Amino acid sequence: MGLNRKHPTSRFQNTPDSLRETHIPEMVLSLVVLVGTGTAMLWGRLDASAGLTIDLLTAVFAAGVAVLKHHFTKTAKALCEREETIRHPGLLITDRLAALDGELLSHARAALRHACEEIDEIGRGRVPLDPREYYRTLRVALESSRRGTNMYAVSSIDALRWREDRNQVLWLECNIAAVKRGVLIHRVFILKKDQMASSEGQVIMRLIEDQIRKNIQVHAIWLEDILHEDPRLRDDFVLFPEAERAFVDHHDPEEPMRIVSAELILSPNPLLGEYATAFEAKLKDYWLAPSDLAISMVTEGTQLKLLAETKSQ
Repeated sequence: MGLNRKHPTSRFQNTPDSLRETHIPEMVLSLVVLVGTGTAMLWGRLDASAGLTIDLLTAVFAAGVAVLKHHFTKTAKALCEREETIRHPGLLITDRLAALDGELLSHARAALRHACEEIDEIGRGRVPLDPREYYRTLRVALESSRRGTNMYAVSSIDALRWREDRNQVLWLECNIAAVKRGVLIHRVFILKKDQMASSEGQVIMRLIEDQIRKNIQVHAIWLEDILHEDPRLRDDFVLFPEAERAFVDHHDPEEPMRIVSAELILSPNPLLGEYATAFEAKLKDYWLAPSDLAISMVTEGTQLKLLAETKSQ
């Protein structure tokens, strides 16, 4: 059986909340001084100007004490509530562990270690996301972006996802709506040369042209050109530089429409700076404009066709 501890109640639960109750001592002091000076003036022992001065100074003093008391009470209450918020889950975990033994306790401790490691990663700015909630979280981030802010995106996913994956279709619609609001979206597609030389290449070109018509800035990069570079350059990520956050997803190479894992990168994690540098500097050296991509597709297709004919001879 567990220890059955009750949730600790707030140490400030009996503290009066209204100003009248909280500041009764100051109110009593002011009232006593006011009555005293009034009585003294009535008996002729105190002139009116001196009485008013005393009343005014007392009121200022009482008001100052009230303001300081309110500030310190509010601060202390916030600190205690934070302490209780943190301590209560700890007590719950202790209770649960106390109720276990043997193999169950071993598994529970392993789960707790994993949870602690995950919390440490969160503290370093890497927040794991449920793959099923990834697109929803991403859309919320873009919908909250203000006019004039930027969104940088690097995509190496299969073109089928842009046409057949419902989440990806909704994401593109969200992009188009954001551009209309004044958000600046710049996307880079990482493409394979053999892929673009096949029938799928025409599908990808139409996809790129459609996004350009919707005022999304689009460039392309040959995967083969950056294989020797930092692997970070090949990550699928969406960066919001002004908001200091990036979303990273890893999809199943066998099932392009299935996200295996995803995470949110926040400050102070250095990955934010690395992704910004990758997009604004390193990847820029390999950008192809859509017109260059079309020419390159023809060239690569011809070369691949000649290579295939040579091998068959």
